[in-house]
Amino acid sequence: MSKREQNKNDKRGQIIKAARELMRIRSSTGFSMRQLADASGVSLATPYNLFGSKQGIISAVMDTDLDDFKDRLLSIDSNPIDRIFNLVSVSSQLFAEQPNYYKTGALALNRETDKALKSNFGLPRQALMKHLVQQAIQHEYISPRMNADSLSITLSMQFYSWIQLWANDQITLKELETRGHYTFAVTLAGAATEAAREALLDQIIQLQESLPESRGDSVNFRRHERMG
Repeated sequence: MSKREQNKNDKRGQIIKAARELMRIRSSTGFSMRQLADASGVSLATPYNLFGSKQGIISAVMDTDLDDFKDRLLSIDSNPIDRIFNLVSVSSQLFAEQPNYYKTGALALNRETDKALKSNFGLPRQALMKHLVQQAIQHEYISPRMNADSLSITLSMQFYSWIQLWANDQITLKELETRGHYTFAVTLAGAATEAAREALLDQIIQLQESLPESRGDSVNFRRHERMG
């Protein structure tokens, strides 16, 4: 790699890191390009030259997050069905490390009207979920009669709904993880092969005992907006 290309890569990294930090401390993606340039230590023109737009920068931040997530997820030695559950656990670990940043991202994405940006976020993550589902089908944990696209979309949207409740401070991170696992277990039990179903049913029973309603606690998912 030439020195010029290395310099460009270094500046891209600086800008992505600064954008993530601005999201973390501001609880918003509403920073200006001038603020980003100042935080990155580059000229105002540089972010445009390297990314094209602010949306391009946010997409790059998302790509970096996904790469880190994949590295963690795939480093865990587990069978294909457990790896689907690990997706929830690894997400929770990352959320615990930078809760404000991830809440900001989730809320901003929910409010975002730009379809291209939503696709840049959703499609790669959907592809990852589909890959995990396909692996579970190939190893006979999930019935081969199941459509991998339909099942992966269902699982993704279920987990996304719990993430939004957590981002709005309506459930704790621990409850997010428990409900994510419980939702996945219930859904996968219906899609599982006969050999895998009994273990999933046992998991469902164990998980539901940890849910607030099982202890007689009231549950209210009434929506409220976080003050940013």
